[in-house]
Amino acid sequence: MLYDATLQVGAIFLTLNTGYKQDELTYFIEDAGPSLIACGDAATVGLAGLARGQDAVVFTLNADGSGTLMWDVAAKPTTFATVACPPDVLAALLYTLGITGRSKGVMLSHDNLLSNARALTDFGRSHQTTL
Repeated sequence: MLYDATLQVGAIFLTLNTGYKQDELTYFIEDAGPSLIACGDAATVGLAGLARGQDAVVFTLNADGSGTLMWDVAAKPTTFATVACPPDVLAALLYTLGITGRSKGVMLSHDNLLSNARALTDFGRSHQTTL
């Protein structure tokens, strides 16, 4: 839901593994320069200082759906206008594993995401089995 909402408001989504160590998070956050960070309650302490250094706001969002992000969302209108984004506009930023060196940010446009979704849908249709 967060991913979908991010794309609909025209923002860029960056997902980070919850298993990353503090030095890895520092690198990714300093490199990406996010304006909003959503994390579980347990990660808040480690990310608060990083967020301040990036002028980012930290919200919590836990696996059970609780957290300050949901409180903030509850106070907002229930509908909003989806931002029209041209196909070549950045939609997501993913980082490589860094096997051959430092992880690098890979930029995916809205068109990249749509192409991937279509490929997965086509693959699923061609590999359906009947019971």
